[in-house]
Amino acid sequence: MEYKARYAHPFPYIGITDFENHDQVKAMVEIFKEASAGKKPRTLMVGVMMSHSTLRGIPTKWAEVWPQKELVGDLFLRELNPFVLNTLHYADFKQRTTHDDLTEAISWADMRGGLHAVQLDMPWPDLKVVGMREFHMILQVGTVAINACDNDRNAVVSKIGEYKDAVEVILLDLSGGKGIPLDAKLLAEYIRDIKNRYDNHFIIAVAGGLGPDTMHLIESIVEEFPDISIDAQGKLRFSGNALDPVDWKLAENYVRKAAAMFE
Repeated sequence: MEYKARYAHPFPYIGITDFENHDQVKAMVEIFKEASAGKKPRTLMVGVMMSHSTLRGIPTKWAEVWPQKELVGDLFLRELNPFVLNTLHYADFKQRTTHDDLTEAISWADMRGGLHAVQLDMPWPDLKVVGMREFHMILQVGTVAINACDNDRNAVVSKIGEYKDAVEVILLDLSGGKGIPLDAKLLAEYIRDIKNRYDNHFIIAVAGGLGPDTMHLIESIVEEFPDISIDAQGKLRFSGNALDPVDWKLAENYVRKAAAMFE
């Protein structure tokens, strides 16, 4: 079965998660275009959060900081833009999501026709839930997923293979938006194993404590894997707390430093 997304986008990407309104998106896209002018094509991943709880109106602390489901689709730039990868980050670590739940979440995000990708912040979701979608699908492999494999790297890499026909991007993220600094040596071992096992079938992304003051954490990864994608969340606040709003000056500095690093 061949994976086929609705829109073709240049990879890799530089990601920011937790946009809250359309104006933030427009401003950051312009900064990204300026910062990446003349460089090898990359995409700004515009990440907007939703969860099973916010989809179903279940009380959660995140309801105060994530957009209401009815408003998610309004955040994305609707015109086709080669610089933008509009991405719904859908979280469910309690594994309550059904195929219909995910379909509804995607329909809210794509309400205006602007959605390009869906990131599954779900530990090893059932393939029946994931299905064959028409969007770029990103699977987050984080601490919960790794613990489910008894912290065995070989078992994790083998498990990833089950998603070859369902997802396009593997995001290695041991932070989960909490700003915990990534372990470059460990992530490099995972990246090598995934690339060797699956012959570059997957696009690889990494996250964990990335921000304008911590880009040095991935210098060795970028040197070895210049096609790597990255995402930032927690460290785009001075507090480091994802319950606080993104500081957009920090986000701008992160984008500029990331674009320069990948030059």
